[in-house]
Amino acid sequence: MNYSNYFNRQISFFLFVFFLPLLSNADGGFLRTAAPLDEHRGYCLDVAGFGSDARPDEPLRAHTCKYGEDNVDQMFKWVDEQSGHVAIPAYDRCLAVNSMEPGVQLFVNQCELSDLQAWTFVPNGNLSLRAQPDLCVTVGEVRNDAGSDPMMFPGYGWRVSTLESCRERGDELQDIRWGSEDEQRRGNANALRSGMSKKTAEGIRKISESNASDVITRTRALYESEPRTYRPTEVEKTANIAYGEHERQILDVHVDTQRRGEDLQPVVVYFHGGGYVRGSKEGSRNVTEYFASLGLVGVNATYRLAPEIQWPQGAQDVGRAVSWVHKNIQQYGGDPDRIFVIGKSAAGGHVATYALRPDVFGERFPDVAAGVVLISGDFVADTANPTDNHIAYYGEDIDSWKDKQVLGNILQAGTAVMLTSSEFELPGIDVATLGLAN
Repeated sequence: MNYSNYFNRQISFFLFVFFLPLLSNADGGFLRTAAPLDEHRGYCLDVAGFGSDARPDEPLRAHTCKYGEDNVDQMFKWVDEQSGHVAIPAYDRCLAVNSMEPGVQLFVNQCELSDLQAWTFVPNGNLSLRAQPDLCVTVGEVRNDAGSDPMMFPGYGWRVSTLESCRERGDELQDIRWGSEDEQRRGNANALRSGMSKKTAEGIRKISESNASDVITRTRALYESEPRTYRPTEVEKTANIAYGEHERQILDVHVDTQRRGEDLQPVVVYFHGGGYVRGSKEGSRNVTEYFASLGLVGVNATYRLAPEIQWPQGAQDVGRAVSWVHKNIQQYGGDPDRIFVIGKSAAGGHVATYALRPDVFGERFPDVAAGVVLISGDFVADTANPTDNHIAYYGEDIDSWKDKQVLGNILQAGTAVMLTSSEFELPGIDVATLGLAN
């Protein structure tokens, strides 16, 4: 395998993670429950659907507040006292009901001077009809699953939103307040659901079709005009923490300074690639910074390289690093019971060996990882076409490789495993990934 070319073709994955589009909000604010109820992010009045699938003609609902996304379907604006209008700028409509009776649902209709669109708002109190002040906006008692993107953690929920008889102040289902991005404490990962732009996807496709040596330079140029999803100043790094005695047995811990939840958060431990013989954590800090910006705790780790070390010492370094994280991460706000380990390329082989082959530790290694993610991992050592990289790590006795590679030597499968490979993968990586899945 040409690991240099492999590394170049994979660099776009990391740049995409770093430069996912930062989406802006319309002018306005959230109309949300003053109390979090069962949702620490709160419930906000929300147009059904999302983005191009939005359905503004359907009744509004109280949906998990979507901070940090393209959330124009939750952005309302108080117009003025004269009209009593609460507008939603993205749709040029106003908050309305179709009749003044208890139990009716809320809508956004074309703005007009009407008793059905004139509201009285008491901050941190009731939002009621001006013409019928004993009827207040009310959030339903029952939470429903909103069918979130599977990458959302935790998923979104929704409740009905109706007009009901006003109750005493302090009723958690009727107390409404304005919310803003500034108050956000984003304690959980949340995938940006817009995906990669067509322009960026086409740019990556063109780069993948070339055999030029300037793949990294061209990929960086493709992304340099894209705004980041976070500002580097939001993330605090504790650097070069030793988990072993060797100078490369070190790791960095990244935590967010603005959006962390109060509870212990899941931990993502990332190990870089490099064909067993090169690579450093400095080249992948954006990955763990990104996870930290979501409110998780990111750990960016490196390990010893071949030929100074050989199989299975790379996997043993993974084990030592994860063990350190398990023992110490709580002081950084991380949950030691929710550690997820990511290995890329050669480190994918190291992490797979760590998770699936306890024999390399002399005894069963403690099950401290809640799950592992293997990105384009190296699971097969091709004895018919031995590479310098494999010789450096697996040794010159090529006949012994079949007992060292991941495929064919799995001894346990109790840890949750996620397998991925890139769209423009080198031949063999995707096949090995499918082989491991089988």
